Amino acid sequence: MEWIKLKDNIVINFVTSESNPEPETNEWIDATGLGEVHMGAHYDGTQLTFNTLDAEYVKARKERDTLLAESDWTQLADSQLSEAEAISWASYRQALRDVPTTWGQEVEGHFVYPTKPA
Repeated sequence: MEWIKLKDNIVINFVTSESNPEPETNEWIDATGLGEVHMGAHYDGTQLTFNTLDAEYVKARKERDTLLAESDWTQLADSQLSEAEAISWASYRQALRDVPTTWGQEVEGHFVYPTKPA
């Protein structure tokens, strides 16, 4: 049996196991008979589908998450940023969090992330 874990209906993890890998969490779905399992596949409640756009979405979201993690320090009270710098970083981080809603705004086939403050 194949089991999938989803985020926003996108496969973010999968395993092959005879039983639910974490039955207490209810996070895993039995993917038997739903179609070919891939990271980034879309699950509509009845079947799995996969296309290049799904893979690019997963890649963009991972990159966004990395950029957010790399800028976490800017929101700490002891970051030694000026008020203006802190506001600039907060705006940047909000723009990163908005990435899923701005998906599709591409330039020459590549997703454009917000510009990191100087």
